[in-house]
Amino acid sequence: MITPREKRWRRRKALADTLAVAAAAPRLNPQAARLALSIAGQRGAVPILGLAEAAPPLEAALANAILAHSIEYDDWLPPAYVHAGSIVVPLTLSLAFEKPLSEALRLIVAGYEAAYQAGALLGRGHYERWHSTATAGAAAAAAVTALSSPGNGDPAALSSALCLALNYAGGFWSALRTEPFYKPLSPANAVATGYLAAKAALERPSNCSDALREVVHLLVSESPAPSRGGEPGILFNEYKFYPTCRHTHSAIEAAERLSGRVPTPDIVSSVEVRVFGEAARVAGLGWPRSLEEARFSLRFLVAVALARGTPSFESLREAIGDPRVRALFEKTRVAEDPEFTRQYPERQPAFIRIRLESGDVLEQYIPAPKGSRMRRPSLEDILGKASRLAQLAGGHVYAIANRVGDAPLHSTIKDLIEETNCEGGKGGT
Repeated sequence: MITPREKRWRRRKALADTLAVAAAAPRLNPQAARLALSIAGQRGAVPILGLAEAAPPLEAALANAILAHSIEYDDWLPPAYVHAGSIVVPLTLSLAFEKPLSEALRLIVAGYEAAYQAGALLGRGHYERWHSTATAGAAAAAAVTALSSPGNGDPAALSSALCLALNYAGGFWSALRTEPFYKPLSPANAVATGYLAAKAALERPSNCSDALREVVHLLVSESPAPSRGGEPGILFNEYKFYPTCRHTHSAIEAAERLSGRVPTPDIVSSVEVRVFGEAARVAGLGWPRSLEEARFSLRFLVAVALARGTPSFESLREAIGDPRVRALFEKTRVAEDPEFTRQYPERQPAFIRIRLESGDVLEQYIPAPKGSRMRRPSLEDILGKASRLAQLAGGHVYAIANRVGDAPLHSTIKDLIEETNCEGGKGGT
């Protein structure tokens, strides 16, 4: 059973990671920053992360949700197939801005739980055609909105909010395949749909089905689901340490480990990559035309890791014009491994086999990526990621120091957020 101390660390990881990623985004993705500012509109009290601007609560939540998902570096809740942090944290920041940090952390846990339960309810088949961040994520936003409102989440209103959010949510994959730039609209859509659904339900609860009765009970009582061994949904959250689609991470790491044994592309005859089905499909773009596409092209990312080592924001941009990367890309083939598909999402395996012109064969298998539940990061890992983002962004990066107070959230953020590198801290997982 998880201890209260461990639960506290998990909540802080989710908050710290999303704040750092969203605040770095304006420098790393100026297009997304312009979009966020255009949505924010009039001045308000809630900060737009990474920018010297503030907006009314809903507009700020929409803008921050876009920023949090715009550089493909935000967290992921694999059993729900949802980028929960880019929805839950921006909306919590807006709705609990004047409330104690303890209340904000409670909302974060509830939001992740709602995302987990809704994603599990919709299932893997749903994710194969729809972006669950836009659909199941709407339930997370509805839960945060309802639980932050007067009455603290009346069960009837909360049930109605979740049902309405899922009824009106949308996120068809086809729009995302044509232009990755629009993918950050998924968490913004979830925020808007969930917020409106909760407001409507609080005004007049609808006669919804009983499908989410257990979910509502979990959110109101904060009791863990028995089917998951007493663990709340936030414990299944995973973190990214490459700024790319999560489905590419295991393959990237496998290639990265082999990169030192491939000094030049000309010694390589072929590169075979085996991955689970979702990775082969979702991350299956060809040679990228932009940085956004580069984050989703599995063949390209494997070639980058082999030729240049760890993919970073700088190296991805440079690699698009690198002839060594292009040569390896042309020799790389990706195929689905049915056994890997069966293991997903509990594991996200990848296997690489490189045949050299000499006849030698290099192989590497990765069962699960860095930051996954199998390889859970510490709070120091998350703060280290925030520090690197601070250096890249040149300031305006929000980072959580190694303490949790009970002051109003806005005061705590002013205390804990620095426009320089974040402080390190000690803490368990």
